[in-house]
Amino acid sequence: MSKLTLANQLGWSITTMDQLNEIGEKLNDSANQYNDIVNQLSTSDYLGEMLDDIQKMNNIFQEDINGLKKHIYNEHMTYIETQIKGIKQSLDAFS
Repeated sequence: MSKLTLANQLGWSITTMDQLNEIGEKLNDSANQYNDIVNQLSTSDYLGEMLDDIQKMNNIFQEDINGLKKHIYNEHMTYIETQIKGIKQSLDAFS
């Protein structure tokens, strides 16, 4: 494999890692905003039985978001990190 090909792969891997981090940040933002809205409803005069449903759905949503973030980190980011290390080692061999 050429040095240029490895450099291109490294660039792609770093960009992908940045995008995965951005996904995680956006997921956090969405989860926090949703949670804040539910909390606002709970301090207002919102109907109790309807609030219970919204709070249950919020809990499910928060769990799903956490599961998705864990999956992205444990599967995707870990794989990309391994690729970056391997590519850097290969590039070092050219030096």
